[in-house]
Amino acid sequence: MDRIKKQLEKEIGVQVAFAGTAYSSAIGDAVLDNMKENENLLLITDGNNNVGSDLGDVALYANRLNATINSLLLSPDKNDASVKVFGPSKTVAGIDNQFRIEVDKVGKLTEVKVVVTVDGETVLDETTGESVLTFSKQLTDGYHEIVANIRTKDHFSQNNVFYKTVKVVPKPNILFLTEKSSPLVQLLKQLYNVTVANSLNKDLSAYSAVLVNDFAVKKLNDKVTDLTSYISEGNGLVVVGGKNSYDLGNYKDSRFETLLPVYVATPGKSKGDQNIVVVVDVSGSTSQTTYKDYKGIDVQKAIALDIIKDLKFDNKLAVVAFNTNAYEIDSMSYVSEKTDLEETVRTLTNGGGTLAETAFIMANQILRNTKGNKNIIFISDGVTQRITPALEAAKNAGANGIKIYTVGVGKTTNEDFMKKAAFYGTGIYFKITQAEKIKILFGDEDDDTGGKDFGVVLLNENHFITRGLDVPATIKGYNTITPKSSANLLITTSGADPLLTVWRFGLGRVVALSTDDGSVWAGSLLSRDSSKLISRTINYAVGDPDRNNKNFVDISDTHLNQSTVLTVRSEKMPVSAGMTFYKKSEDMFESAITPSSLGFQDILGAKFAVNYNVEFGDVGMNKELKNIVESTNGRTFVEDQVDEIIETIKANSVRTINKKRYVISWSPY
Repeated sequence: MDRIKKQLEKEIGVQVAFAGTAYSSAIGDAVLDNMKENENLLLITDGNNNVGSDLGDVALYANRLNATINSLLLSPDKNDASVKVFGPSKTVAGIDNQFRIEVDKVGKLTEVKVVVTVDGETVLDETTGESVLTFSKQLTDGYHEIVANIRTKDHFSQNNVFYKTVKVVPKPNILFLTEKSSPLVQLLKQLYNVTVANSLNKDLSAYSAVLVNDFAVKKLNDKVTDLTSYISEGNGLVVVGGKNSYDLGNYKDSRFETLLPVYVATPGKSKGDQNIVVVVDVSGSTSQTTYKDYKGIDVQKAIALDIIKDLKFDNKLAVVAFNTNAYEIDSMSYVSEKTDLEETVRTLTNGGGTLAETAFIMANQILRNTKGNKNIIFISDGVTQRITPALEAAKNAGANGIKIYTVGVGKTTNEDFMKKAAFYGTGIYFKITQAEKIKILFGDEDDDTGGKDFGVVLLNENHFITRGLDVPATIKGYNTITPKSSANLLITTSGADPLLTVWRFGLGRVVALSTDDGSVWAGSLLSRDSSKLISRTINYAVGDPDRNNKNFVDISDTHLNQSTVLTVRSEKMPVSAGMTFYKKSEDMFESAITPSSLGFQDILGAKFAVNYNVEFGDVGMNKELKNIVESTNGRTFVEDQVDEIIETIKANSVRTINKKRYVISWSPY
């Protein structure tokens, strides 16, 4: 840095400011502290901002001040690698739990040796260049310790070990309501404590979930009040179809139907028109190659054109393009009335910064006064200058009954943002390779349904139930239903008919499985290869398996010097040395712990893990830094481009009669 500073000082004024400490990188705060109107800043940092102001928000403020943020692309002079473990923190015995090991590398490291143990037993030991490794493991009751270790010579040893705890709780109690023998019972008894009954008792408090198997509505309507209270308090309901349920059991317009995430109706034919706003990102970041050899803007236009082509003629459609502003390029009207829309989309050009909230706000305004179902299809790389306002705008749209479907464009996609936007709109995030599934939602149905088996299609692969799941099953029949607007459709038949739909009801969860228990239609769902769908569905309905225990202690894994909340359910105030507890409800108490040592720790019989400081978790350059810099009209330089830096400063200085200073903000860690 000193060499660059001396070279710059020969031509321009330079002021140096330092950002971050040994254990935190508050880069956004440092830029805000040093940024003034009409100034140029050069960031010498990896861009991994882990505390304080968001860099995207800072970039937007820079535009208001006519300030420019540039960055220096750092070449690592040392090799380093970090490891993290992801997977369930709480589970039940007897099920396969999936765990993911993520390895980040920087420098000349091509391969590292990764060793993973569970309770001291090695479950993975390999030398690899892969960034993601997975393993599955069944666990017994109690706490379990997972340790992932990178064995390599690198700069920081702190981030070479990651600790994770998993708590296995006793099998939840399930009430299975049926009037016939069911092949589903034997499968469920392997995983849960199952009580089989042919009627509902008034007191359901002993059960974490109720499964209703092929019941006619006449035996359920008088139990709706009890079920409503039961679900709202945090419990689950799973309704399995068959020849006595849904459309064949008089559910339509019944009190029981109000609990369900579905209506009894032909998909796509009920509850008014489909109103769709297709949103296309035309910001400057879409100039990058994102999929195969194609630029993001070209990929996005192709996706939009395919979606438009597959829509039904009686759908209503509007198209919005956005960068830092949103533009309605085609107003809401029936697809059959569109004339030059495809040519309009083809001729879209890209440039400028990215403010995704403008697109969500405009789409919300367009859909506000429409009648029928309201949908946004958001096609973007997800790289936006202001993530929080964009997600707030998506949340507002969702609160107005608008479903949001997001479509990524390849390797540069910010999937975290795209998934969250879809979540807030109770929709689905599709990778570029999954975009054709939108046809299942809005395209023409296959009317040739007579006498054939149907495949099972995972429409939403981002949900707890479906993530990483493979269901090589076929079904011979299904009930005719359609999802409600605030529900999540997860699985369909190959003919686009809904099979598995979920929603939240109060604090609880409700699942509609619109095929049978395997007696007649869906026997292959109970096969070894496909039965995970059933167990995950029940686990989703159960929620936290600790929830109905009268006494428990719960604490999450954390990092050094980061607090974690200790929650205790007890009839009396818990006591632990050095801890202060606060009463949250009649039998719930909370305290906070900020650990100062690594590894596994115990408190009040509970176990939790403490990992390296978060500063050591991200290695290498932040891939989003380049887009953030460019949104302020800045550039990313390499170390030998001092002359180009000076030329850029002088060129930018023409914008104002005031001479600019050049501020170097340096994050040394």
